[in-house]
Amino acid sequence: MLMNTASRISLYGSTHFHNPDTLVIWVRNPDSPLLRTLPTRPYMAFIDGDIQERVYCTLEGKGRVITAGDERQRVYDQMHPIERQFDGAMKGTAIAIDLERVTILTKAGKNVLVR
Repeated sequence: MLMNTASRISLYGSTHFHNPDTLVIWVRNPDSPLLRTLPTRPYMAFIDGDIQERVYCTLEGKGRVITAGDERQRVYDQMHPIERQFDGAMKGTAIAIDLERVTILTKAGKNVLVR
């Protein structure tokens, strides 16, 4: 099971694909509870959708802090410019989520892709 009852829901406008199997987020707050709990509770889930097209997906995987400077810089550079302006000094932390399960729900039904 990837989630438990003590889970939190947060919004990350920085979320984007780093490569076909990995999502990334930028955590602006260095004191974020996410950064404190990630080592012992690395499983994360994301929801995305297009209401007009009636296509939704959940993406689940295991998070890890990106420590390599060049990869961290790439995550920051690939964020939307509006998100970058909230952490112009790059004090935040890049998190990679290695996807283990993707579930897509469309008008036609449900497809599950497990990696």
